[in-house]
Amino acid sequence: MKRIASILLTAVLVITGCGIGAFADDAKAAEQPKSQTQSAVKTESAKAATTETKAAAQSSDAYDITKWNFHLDKTTFEYGVMKDKAKSYYGKHDEIAREKNIYKHIKYTAPNGVEPKIGEDITFEICGENSIGLNDEIYPEPGKHTLLITAENAPFSGSVEIPFTVTPFKVSRADLRVESTRYYSYNGKSKKPGYQLDLRYKDSYGCECTNILWTKEDYNVTYKYSNNKKIGTGTTKITANFKGDKTGTVVTTGKIIINPGPTKITKLKVGKKSMKIKWKKQKGMSGYKVKVCQLGKDYGVLKVKTYTIKGNKKNSITIKKLKRHTKYCVYVDAYKRVKGKTYTAINWKYKWPKTK
Repeated sequence: MKRIASILLTAVLVITGCGIGAFADDAKAAEQPKSQTQSAVKTESAKAATTETKAAAQSSDAYDITKWNFHLDKTTFEYGVMKDKAKSYYGKHDEIAREKNIYKHIKYTAPNGVEPKIGEDITFEICGENSIGLNDEIYPEPGKHTLLITAENAPFSGSVEIPFTVTPFKVSRADLRVESTRYYSYNGKSKKPGYQLDLRYKDSYGCECTNILWTKEDYNVTYKYSNNKKIGTGTTKITANFKGDKTGTVVTTGKIIINPGPTKITKLKVGKKSMKIKWKKQKGMSGYKVKVCQLGKDYGVLKVKTYTIKGNKKNSITIKKLKRHTKYCVYVDAYKRVKGKTYTAINWKYKWPKTK
């Protein structure tokens, strides 16, 4: 009996132990999904927070103009010397440094969907030595400058500085109007004229204008002369080196026209309807032209008659068939032919006879 009772007790204990183990396993199994769910929730929350942080950072970067790669695709401009007058110039020039020309070379890349209003959200400013020119536009002076780009309104932020250079105005021959011909009367001395250089430009109406350029202030000049003493045509080589707000060297030529000097009338004998004129001969002349001008009561010229004496042997002439009691103006033009061209005096010595 004792043996049977012992066996039964052992069986009960075994069955009870199995039940308790199973219950414990069930409890552990029930707790495990709950723990995993909480962990998963925490992970998703962390991911969401990270995404929001990145989105916020990306949104902030999108409006930070320092990240838009602002730059000038051209960083050197030419100074506009006639900034207050010139709309354009005649020579070939680099782009003139003025506000609109510089701004149109600004380049940048904004993020998709971001569209700032230039002039409101983002402004431009040229820093450096500037002056006001045509149409109240800013014209930077020669030298180094900075283009300042600034975000003015939220959500835009940041500022960018871009350097650029303005070079002096490069003068070319096409820019200049040159006083190309100078006239003289022969006196046996060499002629060494100076020449006026003017800057050509077009104004706001498109009309051609000129502006005087001054030696020593705008340029230094040298002259080299040839055939500048005898009657005929000489030349001058003009070399102008520009300075200050201008640059460049221009070489051009000018003419020197030397005509015979004035001819002196040495004797004038007047008759009723005639007059005899005698003059002092000039060496090397090809001939003379005697001008007889009939004058009116107010000394206005009524009629002019020219008498040509070829060669240099004769130095007198008798003029007939004139009107009585009439005032005349008389002078003698010497002329000389040089290389197929005739040079005639440009200065005269007059006589004012009156017929009897």
